[in-house]
Amino acid sequence: MLARMAHAADNRFDPGATAAAVRPRVLIDRRFTPLYAMAAAGVAFLIVAVAFSDFGYAHDPLDAVAILLVGLIAIGMAARWLTVPIVPDLAETLALFAAFSVLAPLCAAILATTDFPLADPYLSAIDRHLFGFDRAQAVALVYRSSTAVAAMRIAYDSITFQPLALLVAFAVTGRNDAARRFLGAWALTLAMCLAVFSFVPATGTPPYDLHWLDTFERLRSGALRTLGSESLTGIITFPSFHAAAAVLLGWGFASFGRLGWPLVALNALMFASAIVGGGHYLVDLIAGAAAALIGLRLAARLIA
Repeated sequence: MLARMAHAADNRFDPGATAAAVRPRVLIDRRFTPLYAMAAAGVAFLIVAVAFSDFGYAHDPLDAVAILLVGLIAIGMAARWLTVPIVPDLAETLALFAAFSVLAPLCAAILATTDFPLADPYLSAIDRHLFGFDRAQAVALVYRSSTAVAAMRIAYDSITFQPLALLVAFAVTGRNDAARRFLGAWALTLAMCLAVFSFVPATGTPPYDLHWLDTFERLRSGALRTLGSESLTGIITFPSFHAAAAVLLGWGFASFGRLGWPLVALNALMFASAIVGGGHYLVDLIAGAAAALIGLRLAARLIA
């Protein structure tokens, strides 16, 4: 009894000993399990496609990417075991985000080979008859101002860095649950967009800021049957994932209050820029926003 009392008294004056007693060493955070399951589902889909279709797999550069992601996850787990702050969750969320960013276009490449006819006539008709919207007129209006075009392109391209900035901001402020919910919503929204895309392929209308149309047409014609660097491009028109991403990122940055307002405004512009830069119809953007809202709702239930 006296020994236990003495040990407890020593711990009162030793913050490190108290922290070690309260925080056991953990290698794997089970709250990431749903996210790993989503990534594993994407990998399984690709394996089945390569095994049972005429698609091939380019080991260069995909093997190197896979090794880097596994290494980043290992760093996160090691940092968690060593109770290093910030690093564990940040490393794993960044690795999983990169994994989803690679898996999605590869899955889209396979789904682009469906024989469904292009849906452009129907999508443009919906724009005209339901919304009275003419994309050609809207783009022509924007192109009257070089400043407006430049702003749209900056906003459109900001999808390359905004998610990373948001995940870092969540990690630095200790909001790891919000980071996991965002990442879960991102993955679920991608899955919904991919599923719809397989039945509603479309090319949109020029001009395009991304050079993806040749890849899409080669996939549909059978000229491209290798999952590699050529396949790592966004080819989904309906629903617009750019619009969906703007909603998800806007939700994330809005949670930071006034500090996040400038980036909320940037995402509002990115949402609109999908019409100018991505060749999207207005209905594409509406469908993308709906997918994002559903993704956020599902992620709130699945990511606990």
